Amino acid sequence: MPHTAPQGSDKLAAIVVNPVKVDTKALRAAVAESAERYEWPEALWFETTVDDPGAGQTKEAIAAGATMVIAAGGDGTVRLVAETLAGSDVALGVVPGGTGNLLARNIGIEVAGGVTDTVSEMMQNASTLLPGAKPSNLPMTTLARAVEVAFGGVDARIDLGWAAVEREDKTRERMAFTVMGGVGVDAGMIVNTSEDLKKKVGWVAYLGGIARSVANGPNFHLRLRVDGKAHARSLRAATVIVGNCGLMPGGLHLLPDAEIDDGRLDLAIMRPNGFIGWLQIYGRIVVQSGIMRRTDVGRRILLQGRKRVRALTYAQVEEVTFRLDSGPEEFEVDGDAAGQITAARIWIEPASLTVRTPKPILENEGLRTLARRLGLAPNESTPTPLDEKTHEKANV
Repeated sequence: MPHTAPQGSDKLAAIVVNPVKVDTKALRAAVAESAERYEWPEALWFETTVDDPGAGQTKEAIAAGATMVIAAGGDGTVRLVAETLAGSDVALGVVPGGTGNLLARNIGIEVAGGVTDTVSEMMQNASTLLPGAKPSNLPMTTLARAVEVAFGGVDARIDLGWAAVEREDKTRERMAFTVMGGVGVDAGMIVNTSEDLKKKVGWVAYLGGIARSVANGPNFHLRLRVDGKAHARSLRAATVIVGNCGLMPGGLHLLPDAEIDDGRLDLAIMRPNGFIGWLQIYGRIVVQSGIMRRTDVGRRILLQGRKRVRALTYAQVEEVTFRLDSGPEEFEVDGDAAGQITAARIWIEPASLTVRTPKPILENEGLRTLARRLGLAPNESTPTPLDEKTHEKANV
């Protein structure tokens, strides 16, 4: 029997849940409770399968008249639901149940295993994060808070990244991403991380994958085109990341200028010269992610004092095209392995997805926007597309 919206209803939630990643019983209780408190009709339910991990269920939900689809699962489930909703007016709610939970982190939804989550679980019946929220009869677990954001939060229009990739056999595939895609160490990290270990220790399991990727992954060579401008020489790199936003597990801001709704992509190229180069990259990321970012005084110090690191180049772009001259490399989108590729075209579609957030997106704004808001001129110039002179300085 097909699902349909209740007659006369102007809102209908559909839940697309990965039952392997999420406690379905707890999710059903949280959805029923929040739907009643925020006066939504009974939700529609769809479970993902190995053969259809989210796209088909989302299409069925849209056909049934859903005005919001809640993706409950890992990054892969969230990405596929987002891809299917792209360009529509149907909102995306996110209930994180995976390891990285990247989009949830970047739109302000609390994630299990974080410091804020630990504090909140100690105060289960404390007030919700949502302004003017109605009292809840359930403990405010991470899952329940995420559900409440979906039903009682605010709409935010965000950008969506797209990648058209080419495989070694010349076949092509197109896929969306909400957070980032990349080749090199970041993709190798995902491939080299045990699923069993991720279940036991969460995102910390990726540290071992990073170590193995750095140790075993030699640099690759690629030809790069940024916003239609080709570069005359092949670049050597260990990692190329193209992102829509940049907050990672552990509170690390991998892409410090990235904003999820600025209509731009942020490009990061890592090309370290041995172990010292990797230390420089790590140090830069730690500094731009630290506690100084959380206060206006700290931000002023950070903005006025940040320096260029030779092993790490940033740029803001609208489109990136590259071809790997040294052979196929692993590719990842939103923390999920997407197989080996030989070439990719990556672009941004501004304001093409509506997401439910706990409050207007501001706290993860990029450093350039912080600089403008605070009336500062940072020592490091605004990221610009790479040019040949930049490549020569970086010894690529």
